[in-house]
Amino acid sequence: RYAIAAVDMNEQLEPLNMGSQNIIETILRLHTGKPPLEILDLVVEHKMVLVVFYGNQSGANIAEAVARTIRIALDNFVITKRINAYVLCEQTSLNISRFKSVCLLTIQQLERKIYIQSLQDNSKLPFDSQLREENDIVRFFEKGIEDIQNEKDFKRTHALINEIIQAISRRCRYDIYQSKMGVVLFCTLLISRFTMRPEQESLLDFDVIVDDIKALTNISEVTNYVFDLYKKCLSQKQAVPSQFSLLIQAFFRYIQTHICEDISLKMVAQKLFVSPNYLSSRIKQETNDNFVDIVIKTKMEFAKKQLLNTAYRVEDISEKIGYKNYISFYKAFKKYEKISPTEYRKNFVR
Repeated sequence: RYAIAAVDMNEQLEPLNMGSQNIIETILRLHTGKPPLEILDLVVEHKMVLVVFYGNQSGANIAEAVARTIRIALDNFVITKRINAYVLCEQTSLNISRFKSVCLLTIQQLERKIYIQSLQDNSKLPFDSQLREENDIVRFFEKGIEDIQNEKDFKRTHALINEIIQAISRRCRYDIYQSKMGVVLFCTLLISRFTMRPEQESLLDFDVIVDDIKALTNISEVTNYVFDLYKKCLSQKQAVPSQFSLLIQAFFRYIQTHICEDISLKMVAQKLFVSPNYLSSRIKQETNDNFVDIVIKTKMEFAKKQLLNTAYRVEDISEKIGYKNYISFYKAFKKYEKISPTEYRKNFVR
């Protein structure tokens, strides 16, 4: 078994080679139980990756203890500002054959965390100031997208996109990773302005966009990528007006395409590169509903359509929309529709 931690070192205070050695020594010093730990340190995409191996026969309690030890050690380095941020992958039972993909996923999560922290100015702003800061970023992107859509000349559209990419880079102080994550958010908002046919939904695949943009090496390539993405959107479906902002359109699209999952505010906010507080406030402001109510409503509307198909058992539909047990689904459905799922089926299926 193994645990993986991706770490963004503050190299002004702690060079990567010294930092990794100090962290390893701290983890080993804090670990007092069995089995013994073996720690491998790697540098991947300018980030430090620590792989902590321990006994294959270890139980869940040992896995939790090892994760807790790693977290305590890294938190100490955060407090002393020797590392900027870290992400710990606690899925320690994964097969070693998936080691590379887990490493890359952990680094990707770290990059998201770094970008979100940059939006919040390391959480030093008061709550209302954080909201204004993120509001400025999203509104800047929305204004840019509006300008792009109003421009009929493709050469000028390309130039506008280039200006936006340059502005993102400046805002992120030319940090390549934060800049790329900003472009991901811009692309997500851009695509959300369009209504796709079901077979074209892959255009909004967050992970595909992240992988594509991470592979780009300069602003010219990023500009061309975003420009091509925009042209694909135009060719698949023309933009349609909406009463909601692009951010909230992206929110609705995400929950509709992930209806079968256990959706949380924190998870969706990470996908859209805004803080949970900001996303929650925008949802309430624009829809007059809260996050939980909208997710439940979306799941119940999907369930109602599935109940019309008698080939599906009610229990199967419950699992299909992310409920771990039928009772929870039954209570949610009855609260929403005032009748049980079985009664709904009897009333509407002839």
